[in-house]
Amino acid sequence: MKELFKNKSFVLLFQGAMVSAIGTTLYGFAGGMYVMDLFPENDVNGKIGALFFAIVGASPILFRVLFSPMAGALVDKWNKIKILYMTDFIRGFLFLASLYILQSGIDKYEIIILFTIVGGLAGINEAFFGPAATSSIPDIVGDDQIQAAQGAQSIIGSVTGIVGVAAGAVFYVALGIQVAILVNTISFFLSALSEMFIRTKYKHEISKEDRKLSEDIKSGLSYMKEKTGLLNMMKYSLIINFAFTPLFAVGIPFLFKTELGRSEYHLMTTSIVFSVALMIGGIAVGSMKFTSIKSTVIKGIYAMSATFALLALSIFLVTYSIIGYWIFFAVYLLISIGLAMFMSLTNIPLNTAMIKAIEPSFRGRVFSIIQALATGAIPLAMVLGGVIISLSNTAFLGLFCTLAMLYPMLGFTRNSKVMTFFESLDKEENARLQEAN
Repeated sequence: MKELFKNKSFVLLFQGAMVSAIGTTLYGFAGGMYVMDLFPENDVNGKIGALFFAIVGASPILFRVLFSPMAGALVDKWNKIKILYMTDFIRGFLFLASLYILQSGIDKYEIIILFTIVGGLAGINEAFFGPAATSSIPDIVGDDQIQAAQGAQSIIGSVTGIVGVAAGAVFYVALGIQVAILVNTISFFLSALSEMFIRTKYKHEISKEDRKLSEDIKSGLSYMKEKTGLLNMMKYSLIINFAFTPLFAVGIPFLFKTELGRSEYHLMTTSIVFSVALMIGGIAVGSMKFTSIKSTVIKGIYAMSATFALLALSIFLVTYSIIGYWIFFAVYLLISIGLAMFMSLTNIPLNTAMIKAIEPSFRGRVFSIIQALATGAIPLAMVLGGVIISLSNTAFLGLFCTLAMLYPMLGFTRNSKVMTFFESLDKEENARLQEAN
């Protein structure tokens, strides 16, 4: 990984993505706390704050999913580096405008509408940014450094989870939501400026054939269908996200802040511990050599599912006062570390093999479709999580999510087409290694 960071363009991409991600995480954490504070549990609206929190959080994901197929097709036609910094500039101006509107004085329901619209527009930009960033990595670092780059990219999520969440808690409690939005705005401008100086060193042949946008999207889907088991794998990935999202994106914040009555700093601590573990896992896994993608992913899925079930059980126990808060807090931290490690061990080798397996001329549109399929259920899952909590509590939500996790776990580890896909990735990787030797 040391060799990777000697590449100036990758460093620019890395630091630009990290700065904007820190700002986004800061804003997301502070904004979520702000929305729940607008509708406290003892308010006349009761638990409705959980539902509004879910709607605001789901908005950017929904629009990203809707626009991803179109964005991916266009990414394969346009300059990927220009897409990176243009979308960051747009998001910077978008949040600057939202700050002006918020300061003009609007009521809490108008704030929910504002945050939902701004989140949706930001999600459209992310639909372009995501596949552009993923598909540009081979052009920046070369095929031999893709796994190291994937490990480094996971560090971004970890560091932003540490710095962004901590800053979000501090800024929101000490300075207010306006400062959090301002910092997010600045982060996008700084990121865009960094990305303007990226240069691609390795050239991959891209088709110049002039096709309609609809044909590009169809060709991406056709390419995925030809990869036996890929669509099946994405179906199970979608359901995994459907199971994880309600509990982590809605349930856990509501549990700590409202049901358990703890401050933002308790939730901040859990997020930081998870992010540190994810960073360590990313660094370690990014440097590993895997003899079998199939074996690694299966073991990771089993481990993640078991750890997730333990989390749901601990939430049930603390909700009904079977265990005390501090015992739950300690158990939750240990579970967070385990989940982060198992996620790194599963996602990094799988993503690396997929990048190498997909032809360069199809990477943008294929990864945009993958992104849309993998995250397609998240907006619905977040709103469903808010509805379940508003009608019951987080313990019941944890039980629901654990049961939902069983189907994709069996699909990932038992479906014959998915097994064939994993085996094909192993064969392609072994063939590349033999050529290199």
